Amino acid sequence: MARIGRPQERILCLSEGEREELERISRSHSAPHSVVRRAQIVLASADGETIEAAGSPLSQQRLEF
Repeated sequence: MARIGRPQERILCLSEGEREELERISRSHSAPHSVVRRAQIVLASADGETIEAAGSPLSQQRLEF
């Protein structure tokens, strides 16, 4: 049966150790891009951003030359 209505908001709480590990991964230059991006999305979600906003390519800052 299809669910009707607004989806429930999910709250993501990270321990200090989990946050530190995700921040380390998100700054990594040697980890695969998909892993780095996933860590950035989880951190953004934990900071209160919606999953759509956190995962949007438009939310990424890009340098223009």
